[in-house]
Amino acid sequence: MKKFDLIFKFLFLFTFVNISYGQIGPYFGGATCDAAVPIEIGEGYVTNNILGDDWYSFEAPCDGYLEITHCDYGDNKQIKIYSGICESLVTEKTAAGDDCSTNDLDGAYYMLAGETVYIQMDDTWDEDDIVFDVLFDNPACAKPFGIMCYPTDWNILTIAWIAGGAAINWLVTYGPSGFDPDVEGVTIPVAGSPIVALTDLDELTCYDIYIRSICMGGDIVSCMNEVYTCCTSEMCPGPNTVTPSSITSESFDLSWAYPDPALSYEVEYGLEGFALGTGTTIVSYPDDLCNLTDL
Repeated sequence: MKKFDLIFKFLFLFTFVNISYGQIGPYFGGATCDAAVPIEIGEGYVTNNILGDDWYSFEAPCDGYLEITHCDYGDNKQIKIYSGICESLVTEKTAAGDDCSTNDLDGAYYMLAGETVYIQMDDTWDEDDIVFDVLFDNPACAKPFGIMCYPTDWNILTIAWIAGGAAINWLVTYGPSGFDPDVEGVTIPVAGSPIVALTDLDELTCYDIYIRSICMGGDIVSCMNEVYTCCTSEMCPGPNTVTPSSITSESFDLSWAYPDPALSYEVEYGLEGFALGTGTTIVSYPDDLCNLTDL
């Protein structure tokens, strides 16, 4: 019996969503304030395990409260938050001994957007590393959470989320994965309901999405959420399965499965190994079943 290869072309859509976070792990600070290593919001940072200090700098991404905590990782460490410049530091918060958080005594440290503080992780007493979290938010204007993505067409992503606090206005910033939301991307305002359709996107492209709450008539803007990534679908994907049946020495039926009905199909077939464009073509076949004869 002759063997035939078949090639399909289709006119039509679908996609996937991806999001992932995790513990950050080893992230060593500088030995002095002048050598402080920039640090961002995150959980599970780990200092080095040699005697001495690890210094970090933190710049507030929005107005809010900073807390450094190692409550889940043991005690007998000293953590300090300083304002000012390295040549003239002012101690703002301290967590020492059994204190596991810099806001144990009188609350977290309030910062304005763009303000920089220095964080000293003091490991003078032993050679153990320090595992800690950098937490930052503003209860008066909480950032949104529970972001979801619904690809509604090959070039449209519908984004929905849960409002943080009582916010009813948001700013949605998006762009191709890896873009810098502070200087790049497209930002659109959303009012009323926490849902928006992003349109005129490129097919088979992943987009990073950031959302901020707007509170108190626009006087306060929350921090951005952690990056959420969602991808558009293919404009015209191929079928899921192709199945021959009713096989004889000179013919067989061919059927295929497809997630959504296409407008039409093009079937090209030929002897095993044939090159695309050199076989026999059935153009614009309207159904998902055809009969190949005179083989």
